[in-house]
Amino acid sequence: MATAVPTITQAMLRFISGGAAHADLALRYMKRMLAHERQEAFKLAEEALDEGLTIRDLYLDVLQPVQYEIGWLWQTGKISVGHEHYCTNATQLLMASLYPRLFRATQKDLRMVAACAEGELHELGVRMLADFFEMEGWDTDFLGANTPRDGIVRMIEETGAEALAIGVSMHYHLSEVERVIEAVRKAFRGDEPIILVGGYPFRTVDNLWENVGADASAPDAASAVEAAEALVTRQTEAKGGAYKHGQ
Repeated sequence: MATAVPTITQAMLRFISGGAAHADLALRYMKRMLAHERQEAFKLAEEALDEGLTIRDLYLDVLQPVQYEIGWLWQTGKISVGHEHYCTNATQLLMASLYPRLFRATQKDLRMVAACAEGELHELGVRMLADFFEMEGWDTDFLGANTPRDGIVRMIEETGAEALAIGVSMHYHLSEVERVIEAVRKAFRGDEPIILVGGYPFRTVDNLWENVGADASAPDAASAVEAAEALVTRQTEAKGGAYKHGQ
């Protein structure tokens, strides 16, 4: 039985524009995914890497905008939840296969804990962010979906992480994000890691990250790394060059 393929036009798209870097590859990758042609989508990505595309650019210019687009198409009723789940899980498989390529020879002696707030089941965005930090020389501890508050606090205690990233896809999980941030700040009382938040709600409401008590948010993974490193540097300098907890 043939798979029903949704008809997607350029007018429906919000994140993949014709002028963007590698937009054609992103669009072809997304269309293969929506056609349930996972292996063909993987082949497109692998061929692009073989031809010189970097893992960094694959994440930034292909996988990230495609995932944003898939979420947008689902939220606007252009594709089904089945399509969204298939595309998300298939991209996670691709990312897992690419993981050995992420590591850099030069490490920065910086660590991040990345997690979804309790109740949040969409983990691909924060997983992508954690992978990108790995590419940029950080060590990361990715805790995945639906992580309890005390589990996040305990992991920070155990690792001495300089940064915490919290992902959320739905507005109704924002109250739990606030509670996580409150719990972290209470546990470390001024000696906490810098806290980044991200996900769909933070792309739709200006300065929402401030309202939940975070230190920053960013429109993409590269900007998140820049923000985290700038904040960690500022925090270290404010402490007279001394490292934080766990160092």
